[in-house]
Parts: sequence; structure tokens; C-alpha cells
Amino acid sequence: MQNRYVGDVGDFGKYGLLKVLCRPVRNDGPALRLGVVWYLTPDEAHNNDGRFTEYLEQASKNHLAFRACDSDLYDSLGAIVRGGKRNVAAIRQGRILPESTVYYEPILDLKRDKLRSTRAARLQGRQEWVKGAFQATEGYEAVFVDPDNGIGSTSQAYSTRGAKYVLLEEVKPFLDRGQTFVIYHHLNRQAPADIQINQQITRVRQCMGASTKIIARRYRRGSSRVFFALSREPQVARLLKPGFPRSNQLSWI
Repeated sequence: MQNRYVGDVGDFGKYGLLKVLCRPVRNDGPALRLGVVWYLTPDEAHNNDGRFTEYLEQASKNHLAFRACDSDLYDSLGAIVRGGKRNVAAIRQGRILPESTVYYEPILDLKRDKLRSTRAARLQGRQEWVKGAFQATEGYEAVFVDPDNGIGSTSQAYSTRGAKYVLLEEVKPFLDRGQTFVIYHHLNRQAPADIQINQQITRVRQCMGASTKIIARRYRRGSSRVFFALSREPQVARLLKPGFPRSNQLSWI
């Protein structure tokens, strides 16, 4: 996650999904308390990522495709973008997500100083950061992580670009203590979306165990991305319930 992404079209799908997951659902229990772990990295400027905010322009097509899904969310994100306050703190201050939500906001920067110049030092810095996230979200039923790129491989734990990925080894302790875990993941153009999604599901089951419940939700607006919800408890089934309204231009699988 980078501050410059706040309010873009990907954010609309992200927060809409989390609101559905955490809301009270009849027969599925009370509201879930949410912990958000940003995997926040310093802003970059080499591409146009985060600039896709045209969906917030006041036009009937945008109201039909987006605002009709969640008017409160749409208006709140619009106010953040128009006000020039595009940073993760604005999500917390604007109460975009349920009021009980806790946020872990320290930057994960594995190349910011000479102390991180070795693989061992970068790994130690990453482990300390993850430990802080684990402690900050204790007692919360659901945890959402928002890395730039999504699920990575073990080798990226040592990389200076590793902050752009969440590692499955980092996820397992959260599942082991009974939390529902949601991961933001970008798809690429190297294979069809369904193949990539199934590959990641296979990796998750290999790491977490065959009994782990997994639901994948693909968000098709802007860059193609997937949200993987993992749990050893029944809460993840909430994402199979009706809740986030559909339209002709805003679709999920």
C-alpha cells in the first residue's frame, strides 16, 4: 500500500468488501471487529498507479456503477480525494470502516538505511514489523492486509522490494489464533485469471492445511485484483451472502 493509492477505484472495492465481511449477519453471528495492516511503503512516482479516480466524477454513469452500490463509501472517498488528503490516516479519521477498526500504520521500508543493507538485517526488520502487526490486531476477529502486489514467495523476505508482498508464513500465526484473514492480491498478464487464482489457492492450502476455508473474490474495475479470504472458522462464509450490490459495471466472482 502507498498513500498515493488512497481513494482510487481499487479502494472502493476493497472497503466495500470489508464492510460486508464485518457487518452483523443474521444466523452468522455479530459484527466482526477488524484489524487493518497496511503493509505501507513509501510513495513512488514512476507510474500512474493510484491515479484512477475518474469513477468519483459526478456523472450519472458513475452514480449507477459505483455510488448505487454504497453511497456513504462513495461520498467519503470522494471527499478525501477532492480534499487532497490521500493518505491512510484519512481512512481512519474518516471512519470509512467500522468505528471499532484498529489500524497498523508503521511504514515497512526494507531499504531506508544502512542497517538494512544485509539480508539478515532486512529479515530481522521485517520480522519485527510483522510482530508489531500481530500484537496490534490481537483480539480482532478479522484482519486485512494490503500489500502493493499481494502474495509473495519466501525469497522476497530478504528483498528490498519485499515490502510489496505478504508472505504466507506471516499469515499462518493469525489463522492459528482463530482470525479470518483477507489478502489483497494483484493479478498479472502471465496467465488467465482463473489459473492464477487457483495457483494461489493451492499455495495457501499447502501452507495452511487442507481444512482452511478459502474464498476468492475478483474485482474487475481498473487493474484486475483478487481478495483472498482465509479462515478456519465459519465467518469467511459471510462473503458468499448477498451484501455488496452488483451492477452492470461493478462485478465480482
